[in-house]
Amino acid sequence: MGACGINARAKISAIPPCSPQHEGGALGSPLSAQTPGTSPLGDGNRCPDLDTAEGIAFLQTCSRCHTAPDPKQHTSAEWPGVVQRMMQNMKTMRKVVPDQKQVDMVTAFLQRHAK
Repeated sequence: MGACGINARAKISAIPPCSPQHEGGALGSPLSAQTPGTSPLGDGNRCPDLDTAEGIAFLQTCSRCHTAPDPKQHTSAEWPGVVQRMMQNMKTMRKVVPDQKQVDMVTAFLQRHAK
């Protein structure tokens, strides 16, 4: 069980195979707005990176406030700014803000799967 109360391993095992292409709504649509049965990565596979330290950090951190975003909604260069904005939002909402190591892991995961 993670610090935020989310059992990331159980959450990962519940993630279905990825859709061949993200066909959700407008950019910024969270996972919940996607077609049922899809996951955040549109690579057509099981999303093996979600069970890595970076993938778990991504799921745990993002789900503190909202569903996990589609990493392809931003470019690799855009993600650091988006992550910093989300960290500021977490402070404003008085959420537990992850340490820099976890922020770096989330950013690396998002950049690796960016559009």
